[in-house]
Amino acid sequence: MTIHFRKAELSDIEVLLTFEQELIQHELPMDLSMKRDEKIYYYNLPELIHSPDVEFLVAVTDQKVVGCGYGKIKENTEKQAEGKYGYIGFMFVAKDYRGNRIGEQIINRLNGWFRSKQIRETRLDVYDQNPNAIRAYQRAGFSKLKLEMIRFLED
Repeated sequence: MTIHFRKAELSDIEVLLTFEQELIQHELPMDLSMKRDEKIYYYNLPELIHSPDVEFLVAVTDQKVVGCGYGKIKENTEKQAEGKYGYIGFMFVAKDYRGNRIGEQIINRLNGWFRSKQIRETRLDVYDQNPNAIRAYQRAGFSKLKLEMIRFLED
């Protein structure tokens, strides 16, 4: 199987919306704070595709989009050593194509883009209850930084 990578285009929106909903359905049981009574979206896809501060990549095989991920340059807080950092988001690989390190290849390409923009720090978010994703990100060189916690207050 040969995988090619290219920038996401508006013509990819339909498959990207499908990927987004699959990702949300996968993460919904891990996040009790998410709405359950209406359809939700994580991303403004046209904005991500057109933003000069975003590199949005898709993985393609046999003219079929099978994965995606984006990198976005963000401002760091004043306490951080680096003024800006690279944020990696919407990492998704279609179920039948997982295990081929497509996500890792997307991350490597995004890291190359960040380097070309003089960005030396990259971050991403992952649910603590998603061990497969955590292992994949650790294989790609990421390490755990902090854990966000939540509590719902009773009336």
